[in-house]
Amino acid sequence: MKLTLVGRTGLTHVGDSLRRAAQECGHEVRLVDSANAWGRSRAWNSVAFRLRRRPSRLAHFSALVREVCERDRPDVLLTTGTAPLTGNCLSDLRELGLTCINYSTDDPWNRAHRATWFLRALPSYDLVFTTRRANIADFTRIGCHRVHYLPFAYDPKLFFPSECQSKEIDVLFVGGADRDRVAFVQEFALSGQPIDVVGPYWKRYKLPGVRVLGQRTPDELRRLTASAKVKDRKSVV
Repeated sequence: MKLTLVGRTGLTHVGDSLRRAAQECGHEVRLVDSANAWGRSRAWNSVAFRLRRRPSRLAHFSALVREVCERDRPDVLLTTGTAPLTGNCLSDLRELGLTCINYSTDDPWNRAHRATWFLRALPSYDLVFTTRRANIADFTRIGCHRVHYLPFAYDPKLFFPSECQSKEIDVLFVGGADRDRVAFVQEFALSGQPIDVVGPYWKRYKLPGVRVLGQRTPDELRRLTASAKVKDRKSVV
């Protein structure tokens, strides 16, 4: 099978893990990095997201993916998360005979991720897989006809037993600073138990008793996890 993937690469992004898994299964895979939907100017990217909640180069990236698919003629297009593709682009690809699938790794109705243009594009997919059973009815309500629950797994190329070098970490939490997670971590820290957090956006908050370790590489995550007495990993970093 020929597969075109749209997702982020590097670190522990799902796109790279799916690419490796597909190749190991013998499929021909091309990954198009969705980071290209954003321009080089951080200021302009920020303005585009704040004002329109969309990537600054959404139309350009959609055209790029269309060109790749017209040239490669894959059997399946698989996108991850809030994939930067328009509904028109997806309709064009389906007319080419592609099966278009979105793997919804985040809650599209979460205020941190919600984007009207993406919600409008979702019904243009043939299939939607979600990591949250609570979202299945939401997808159906907006017109997605085939929605299935597919939980996260782990990538054995990235995560495997690592030697514990110390026990300096009591509690470790790995995941981005979504509002519900911030509330949980803040309440947990108020109990007097120190907690270390790994992931993006935690530095935006002042949380007494919480040590922010930033984003870490897979090697560092393995060592930190092995060193922690208690650990909870909620999402891909």
